Amino acid sequence: MAFRWPNLSRDRSGNVVTLFALISPVLITIMALAIDVAVVGHKKRELQNASDLAAILAAQNLDDYYDTALANLAANGFAIQSVETGNTPNEDTQDEILTTQAVVEIGRYQPNPRIAPERRFVPNATPVNSVRVTATHKAELFFGASLAAPPDLTARSVAYSVSEAAFTVGTRLVHFNDGIANALLNGMLGTDVELSVMDYEDLLDADVSLLSTLDALSTEAHLNAVTYEDILTSRISLAQLAASLADQIPVGSHAADALTTIALDPVAQATELQLDELLDLGTLSDSHLGSINGPYGIKVRALDMLAAGAGLATGEHQIELDLAGDVPGLADVRVTLLIGERPQASHWLTLTNDLHADVQTAQTRLLIEIAIGSGGGLLSDKMIYLPLYVELASAKANLASIECPAGREENAEVTLNVVPSVAHVWIGSPPPMNLTTFSADFPVQRAQLIDTPLLDIFARAQLDIGGHRGERVTFTAAEIRDGTTKTVETRRMVDSILMSLLGRLDLRVDAIGLSVTTPSHIRSALTTTLAPLASPLDELLDTVLSVAGISVGEADVRVSGVYCQRAVLVQ
Repeated sequence: MAFRWPNLSRDRSGNVVTLFALISPVLITIMALAIDVAVVGHKKRELQNASDLAAILAAQNLDDYYDTALANLAANGFAIQSVETGNTPNEDTQDEILTTQAVVEIGRYQPNPRIAPERRFVPNATPVNSVRVTATHKAELFFGASLAAPPDLTARSVAYSVSEAAFTVGTRLVHFNDGIANALLNGMLGTDVELSVMDYEDLLDADVSLLSTLDALSTEAHLNAVTYEDILTSRISLAQLAASLADQIPVGSHAADALTTIALDPVAQATELQLDELLDLGTLSDSHLGSINGPYGIKVRALDMLAAGAGLATGEHQIELDLAGDVPGLADVRVTLLIGERPQASHWLTLTNDLHADVQTAQTRLLIEIAIGSGGGLLSDKMIYLPLYVELASAKANLASIECPAGREENAEVTLNVVPSVAHVWIGSPPPMNLTTFSADFPVQRAQLIDTPLLDIFARAQLDIGGHRGERVTFTAAEIRDGTTKTVETRRMVDSILMSLLGRLDLRVDAIGLSVTTPSHIRSALTTTLAPLASPLDELLDTVLSVAGISVGEADVRVSGVYCQRAVLVQ
């Protein structure tokens, strides 16, 4: 057989190897770039995770937000600077430092869906509730460094934490004279009820959950409410409020019976109010009914809330009371009380973290006209007329700070800035217009204390209590849970307002044929006659003002609840 040479032009057996040899550099380059892309993507996720954690932990520690954020970036492999010393890092870490930068900002975040997401965080706005961390890292390319510059990776995170406190300013804890308290409460409510001292004392001790009361009110008032905001914006009656408060108190107690009695009164049933003028529930307003509870939830005293509701329903009005026989040793007592409307920007109870929000009592003017039978001596057999006039400015409290370590209520502390009411007290006769409207402010004149054919005594005295300086008051978590009330005085109160006024009397004596009746003798005789009545008169003043939710030269404040929210990532 003859030998044949192979036809090489038709042989395909080496093509695959040849093609692989030709394209392998391209494949290797693509694979290298894919690895670089994967590494960069992984680093991007690591940077975002580190930024998120840094923002969350910094938002939970706003007092040390900057170092907290940097420490957590460093702990996750993105060191910026020496957190411990604040100095420039040493040469061993300098390369790493140059590849990472971060901007840490505090500000205010508003979770308002009507605001564009990018505008919800406002740097340096107060009150501060959030942290924004913007971290930039120079990525590292392993295979593509000769082909392209390493990309800059950026991660931005916003975390916010809302800690809110509910607080009130108002009523003092005093011993009530039931006749005086009934007369005043009926004057405020327009009702006709008779409660005992035990009823009032139980009402003072009766703490109720505000949100549970609102839950009950939704049923009591037949409201189709879904959220607490629905209840606050609905018209209700004072009777329905009283009944809802009674539902939160054990059946058969004096407090529950007293509230039920008020709820059955026809006038209370006809008196309407709207609670959003009384209560500001902050971020809880949109919460569904029955969804909020816990030991640090908002608690209020039943009597406080009822009195605040009555004041809201009636607005600025005058109350006149005849208390003859209710104060031992006094022949006649008449009380005229003018209670102003609460400032429209101020609620009775506010749940907030806004350092500009405050709560205030209403302005008050009070005239107590007393007829006293003389006890003998120089003023024997003479009836003494003693007008005691009081003007009180609003007492005010606002939120100074909320501390919620680790976002837990049991570690919370709430500080209020409290300005007690400034009080001006006179022995004297105010013009009638002063007790009709707060727009009138005429000077107090001398009052004729004694009017006889032989002896006329005119007198005026003034006592100013307090100033405009505030005092910071801190409540611990235990005090918030237990409903502790703290009192702030404008200055140390004198033992007796009446005795202090008697020492300041400016007297004018008109006497016929009685040369011995000099002002010094008259002052001594008046002091001798009135001294035994100083204690009951001071108690009368306390009781009248306490039912109205105010006190002379003092402010009683209470943090009713606190909510600490752990920081959450929002952007």
